[in-house]
Amino acid sequence: MSLSVRVAPNTWWPVATLGEASRSVRLYIDSSGIGFRAWGQESAPVRNRQGKTIARISYNSRCWTPQRDWQKRTEITGAALDVEGGPQ
Repeated sequence: MSLSVRVAPNTWWPVATLGEASRSVRLYIDSSGIGFRAWGQESAPVRNRQGKTIARISYNSRCWTPQRDWQKRTEITGAALDVEGGPQ
């Protein structure tokens, strides 16, 4: 696993792809039964092995480009979600 996703504050899970990161966030939220406010973060950053944020996962499990300003993000869809290690 060369990526990690912060599914909750101070809780990082290893993942192989952005699609897996998206599914992991959804699994954490659904299994915890928490709402958006209780989740404790605006979005879940996905980091590569070097610690660089390469994407963000929103509460609804959609995957976005990594900009901190949510208005500048674009959605990542399709085959890009299944590239091992994230977008190059």
